[in-house]
Amino acid sequence: STKDNLVECFVMLANVSDFDAMNAVYADFFSTPATRPTRAAAAMTVVGGGLVEIKCSGWAPSPSVEVRPAA
Repeated sequence: STKDNLVECFVMLANVSDFDAMNAVYADFFSTPATRPTRAAAAMTVVGGGLVEIKCSGWAPSPSVEVRPAA
């Protein structure tokens, strides 16, 4: 699977003032807006003393199911 199969991400920031910098990196990493996963963000204590933690969920198509593009 690839990052194009991600559908949502939850961003945990140690400091909410880092949101703009994180948002710029997020937009650069997921450079195609049409496949950019939805995002939610919150300020909280990040485990291990980090500055940011990102949890993402995605999907992988079944080889037996035909996937058709949206009309």
